[in-house]
Amino acid sequence: PACTTAQMAALAKVSFTAALKTAPAAAPGVVVKAELEVEGGNLQFSFEIVGADQKTTEVEIDAGNGKVLDVDKG
Repeated sequence: PACTTAQMAALAKVSFTAALKTAPAAAPGVVVKAELEVEGGNLQFSFEIVGADQKTTEVEIDAGNGKVLDVDKG
């Protein structure tokens, strides 16, 4: 069964605020969307960031240790 958002938030060891500070370091720009999700069994924050070039980059950050998992330039 899927976790509720509240259950996922309780499992996250890294705060949303900390992840929000990390994401633009990986892809400079403005965060336009953020969510906490489970992907491949990992709890992670996913941020969509629009850069100066008007392109959107998705940055995934591990909710357990705060490390950048992936930077996907769309």
